[in-house]
Amino acid sequence: MQHDKKRKAERMMPEDEKSVHLLDLAAAAITAAVAAARPIQEFVSDNNARLKTDGSVVTDADIAAQGYITRTLRQVSPSVVIVGEESTEEMDMHQEGLSLTTEDNYIVNIMRLAQEEVRNRYLGRSECPLAEGKIPSMSDDSRANDDLDVDDSSLIVDSDRLRVFVDPLDGSKAYASGDYDTVTILIAIIFDGRPYFGVIAKPFGYNHYPTLLDTKCFVLYGGELLKSHAYFAGVSESCAIPPLPVNQSPRAIISSSRCAGVVKEFCTKLAANNLIHPEPLNVSGAGEKSLRLIIGKEQERLWFFPKEGTSLWDVAASDALLRALGGKLTNRYGQELDYGKSRQDSANTEGIIASNDAVLHAECIRLFQKQLTSEKNGAGKFSDMNEDDCQNDDNKGS
Repeated sequence: MQHDKKRKAERMMPEDEKSVHLLDLAAAAITAAVAAARPIQEFVSDNNARLKTDGSVVTDADIAAQGYITRTLRQVSPSVVIVGEESTEEMDMHQEGLSLTTEDNYIVNIMRLAQEEVRNRYLGRSECPLAEGKIPSMSDDSRANDDLDVDDSSLIVDSDRLRVFVDPLDGSKAYASGDYDTVTILIAIIFDGRPYFGVIAKPFGYNHYPTLLDTKCFVLYGGELLKSHAYFAGVSESCAIPPLPVNQSPRAIISSSRCAGVVKEFCTKLAANNLIHPEPLNVSGAGEKSLRLIIGKEQERLWFFPKEGTSLWDVAASDALLRALGGKLTNRYGQELDYGKSRQDSANTEGIIASNDAVLHAECIRLFQKQLTSEKNGAGKFSDMNEDDCQNDDNKGS
């Protein structure tokens, strides 16, 4: 029995500390999100909400969740760079003394099952260990697959080629006020500068979608690492952007608190050109917006926010997942985001424009840039755009 445990532990860690097995890091990201859900669930009645120096809300749940995520990722790679929303100073100041009921065995068991499921996805198998009810103990040898090793040396890489972006609790303000519907946990693996694997988790579940084991946590994950597929944890079939119903227009999603000015004007002009529905959906939280684009339950196709207000950890997981599903996420100039920036420079100062439809995204970028050029030449604002500017009114999304 001890030999089996040692063998499983060794499987998690390559021969040297600088080497990282990408599938194990992906499994750790899934595990980390589920582990982070525990303190978020536990601190609902006493979250100690407060303001950070930048004026944003933070709670004890944010701090504890990021701590769990960091420690879980470190089980796979002690040296990978982790860029979290909460600063080192904030973590050091508030993390010590937080009382949690989560035990290490909980994380170890989830990790083992996540490793199995991620490898199954990579190999094209249908078995989903994360959907099998209660978490088995380490002594349950019926789970001890010896064929977890994947014969692909390209999956073992130097940690210097990797970064992990973490938003431990997206929607802190809503969480502090007792609104949990838009709360998400966001984790993204960046490989050679590009989003390679993303995890979006909902610690309080998500509508009628399945949760992972008995955790009450909904998890969506995927990316280029899994051969450009995305999955709901514990569900065998890969997920896809649902087709747009006949005679339905794609919907834009915009921030509930930042829906005026350039955002409203440009969405109005897109609607006038028959590119989107005239009434955008007001949605709070970067993670919730990302899920809406991927699940598309109300024909959501575009997230338009061409100004400051998000950071790399808000959008990295979404970027990885949208790439896998044929979508696009860029800044307002159509340029890919720079994930090599430091934490201090992580703000998306040139905004973000995201869509699950690459054609709609390209047309949105084209029109936005045309208007910026027109304004520089003194031709007026968005409300003066010509309705004939659209290349093809049929490009409404798939």
